[in-house]
Amino acid sequence: MALPLNAQELAEKYPAPEFRAALRRLRRIHVFLEKTIIPKSYRVSTELHTPIKLTPYGERVFQALTRKQVPYPEARLLCFLEMWHTELLVDPLETDADALTSAISKEIEQKKIRFPFTHGRLLYDRLADRERPDRNYLPEAETWALLQDTPQGIAQIGTMVAGPYGILKSKEVRTLQPDRRVAYHCSDLSCNDLHRYYLLTSTEAEINENRSKISKEMERESKEASKWAEFLANTNKDADSLIYDDMNGDPLPFLIGDTLDLDEQKLLLGWLFDNTAGELRETVRGLGMQGKAQSMCGLLGSAEVIQLICLASNKQIIAGLDTLVLKGTIKIPENETRAPVLNAFAIGPYGLCGELNRYGVRLRARSLNAAPLRLRRLVGQMYPLDSEPDRQELDWQLREETAERLEAKIDQYLRRQTPREAVSTLLLARRSNVVVATEKLQIQQDLLTTDEDRINSTLWKLGYSISDSLDPHAQFWRYHEAIDQTCRQSMLNPPSADMEEIRERSVNYFVALEEILRDSLTYTTWALTSDHYASDRRLVFRPHIHATAALEGLRSFLSQHESDHPIDLTEPVNLYALTRGFRVLADHLSHLSSEEDIHRRPEGDLPGWAKVRQGLQVFPFLHTHLFLDLAPESREKILSDLKEISRALVAAEVSDVRNSLLHPRPADLNRLRGALDSIEGAVRLIQRSGYSRQVFRRIKREVDESGRATSLLANTYGETAFLHSPSHFEWAEFPATKRGLHFMTAAFMSDPPETLRFETNSPSAYSKLWENYPRRPQKVEASSGLAYSVTR
Repeated sequence: MALPLNAQELAEKYPAPEFRAALRRLRRIHVFLEKTIIPKSYRVSTELHTPIKLTPYGERVFQALTRKQVPYPEARLLCFLEMWHTELLVDPLETDADALTSAISKEIEQKKIRFPFTHGRLLYDRLADRERPDRNYLPEAETWALLQDTPQGIAQIGTMVAGPYGILKSKEVRTLQPDRRVAYHCSDLSCNDLHRYYLLTSTEAEINENRSKISKEMERESKEASKWAEFLANTNKDADSLIYDDMNGDPLPFLIGDTLDLDEQKLLLGWLFDNTAGELRETVRGLGMQGKAQSMCGLLGSAEVIQLICLASNKQIIAGLDTLVLKGTIKIPENETRAPVLNAFAIGPYGLCGELNRYGVRLRARSLNAAPLRLRRLVGQMYPLDSEPDRQELDWQLREETAERLEAKIDQYLRRQTPREAVSTLLLARRSNVVVATEKLQIQQDLLTTDEDRINSTLWKLGYSISDSLDPHAQFWRYHEAIDQTCRQSMLNPPSADMEEIRERSVNYFVALEEILRDSLTYTTWALTSDHYASDRRLVFRPHIHATAALEGLRSFLSQHESDHPIDLTEPVNLYALTRGFRVLADHLSHLSSEEDIHRRPEGDLPGWAKVRQGLQVFPFLHTHLFLDLAPESREKILSDLKEISRALVAAEVSDVRNSLLHPRPADLNRLRGALDSIEGAVRLIQRSGYSRQVFRRIKREVDESGRATSLLANTYGETAFLHSPSHFEWAEFPATKRGLHFMTAAFMSDPPETLRFETNSPSAYSKLWENYPRRPQKVEASSGLAYSVTR
């Protein structure tokens, strides 16, 4: 009877590198069978058990199983599934790993064994369309009903990538474990957590039904097993280097699956076909794929595309995504950061998660503030400190630092300067620095045309936020300054007035004004009249959806109530209607106030924590229109502001002034000058009160010894906003400060005060992919035996 051995004893007993490598390979193959889902009818094929060669210990266990009426194929595969106890059951050197892999590959390709396709939202939506059990797992019948007609899931262990094509070999080592869990949202509107059902494999399949017999047989000899897993971990230093690599690309498949739609995934695969020196094409030739990249990708589904993308290296995938994004082939709006939604796993000790914005891919560390550490490392890479010329060069650049040693000067400099200042100074100091940063951070330097882009790309790849948010009104103010200056000069010397120049400048100016007024009116209407608590994306403005809905809401109000301001708010809304639309919104909000009780949220719709007596958290969404939840003084200011904006624009006859400039008759410069002053005052009021989507980004965060945090945010005008934590509104889940926010400074809640803030989600393939997310069920009668039914 063998005694259990510890990791050190196993290392002494099995010192041969070939043995260890063979055992690690079998262990990787083992994962695909251990994590699979099989039906009740599953039987072990001859091809699957024949390659397995048992050790003498394994033979004894195998014979014991057959005496217990376990079928021969199942008994041999059970020995492989257990693999070890006090001793090895399977001989790593004699087992034909290639034949075993081929047999498993065939069963995966034929869907005899299944992995759920958890990339993207396919199973999430299928689950939302079905009745949901009141438990945390799906029984066999419901599991197979959910998986019916869905593609094979993607998994990767080492270089083996499993998917619709079976098992293929990748250029990259990754750990992408098969996942039997499927995500869903519950019916509680206050809960934004993702819950997961565990998909059950059949316990009645013979291989699983007999699993307990082999466990009991081995436990008869010893209750404890040898430390095989620890032994393998200790002898696999390559795995350690990957685990502790803060640029580990394991999150990339989740990024591709959750943030790219099928067309974008095909663009990436096509790029890889054409830009991997024929390597990927050679791999897929055995699948019968050849020809132009577009035709090769043509009829593939998402699962096939993702599996083939995973055959490329991380470096190739990142280069492909970055190139497609920087060239605009994959279009990402300037304010969009794409991140996995259902598969936002924090991977490894740093909690790595892939993100994608207009500068490409980055691997952000969520468990460690890695950006400053990466920047410090990059400085050492740009200026190797073991090189005397580089030391002297860097010492000269940091000559104003007071520390004595160069290493201390570097740390002092990086603490004193902002990341943007440090990167812009050191990165652009010499061309070789840009070359080093390009290589180390995998930046597509050839596609960056300005120093600003080089700085932003470096900051993004390191893990910093990019604080170059564009002023949405910048173009308008340039037009305003130009026409205002021309108008002033003409008024000083009327005989020389160039009316043609004024008319030309006015065209773009009034178009920009219309854009500001429309965006402000629709955004403010949405913000103040929506039921944000019930929204699928709370406090997130989606112009392509909400702007049209906001105008429809104002039109509906006008049609139901007599108004002193009868206007046409049908698209495209003209300047005349827009100048009066703010007064219509004020009237609409006043009418809501007169019916405040009607719009109170039913108590049954409140989250549980809002119904109990507690003084730590405040539930702010007591009405179905946000305006009614604001402090009285906030409501008064908003109504006053909206009326003043409309009054100023209407009194200045802005739309008439514009029309007069469209005709060749002489223009009234005094009237134009008065209109410009009124427009400037109205737009300044819109900006100052937060009725426009100015972007505030966090520039500083301080935490004291008591854990109290203060975040300072600023926009491009230098206007600032403060957020404090802890807050009485933590559970309201207002948008996080890590992203660009819009502060509606005029809109605040009391007891305690909290300024409202929103985000923008611009139209893109990504926003369309997740536009009706989350999807929630509603509860049904318990007598049905089910906890939920689907509402949409």
